[in-house]
Amino acid sequence: MCDKPIQGIDGIHGKLTEKAVRAFQKDHGLVKDGIVGMKTGTALISAKAKPKEIYTENFKREEFACNCDGKYCNGYPLEMHPTMISNLEIVKKYFGGRAVIITSGLRCQEYNDSLKGSIKKSKHIEGKASDVYIKGVTDNDAGKNEFISLWMRLPSANYAYTNDSNMKNAVHLDIK
Repeated sequence: MCDKPIQGIDGIHGKLTEKAVRAFQKDHGLVKDGIVGMKTGTALISAKAKPKEIYTENFKREEFACNCDGKYCNGYPLEMHPTMISNLEIVKKYFGGRAVIITSGLRCQEYNDSLKGSIKKSKHIEGKASDVYIKGVTDNDAGKNEFISLWMRLPSANYAYTNDSNMKNAVHLDIK
């Protein structure tokens, strides 16, 4: 193994590295401080991984984007947890293929903090929660109860609730 640096790469976080980090942060709607903290690190990993535009045949990545509309983040502070997506596939199949509408998926911390009644450590920030609406199911109490009962039997199901004034006819779902 060679310990010799690759042309100009010395492993030191110097002025050029800081300049490159600031440019990356600017391009990704992050605070331009030149520091690779949690948000910048996550964005770097996501950029390197080049995430798929489609999670599954039934769910597109964009459906889960943070609703801050670019005010605080680029829409994807991280990716949705695969178990959340696979559980939503089960939900869709269980309800006969009806449209499962994601009213809130991913959230950046800033957007989450701006929402009335939102908790600081929301599972939305971890990609482990979604608020979901299914026409003809979640717009009545019997349907909501059936939906919540189903959800709590699914892998890693953690919590589900509804009837919050902010959510209208959606149901909040999260996983461990």
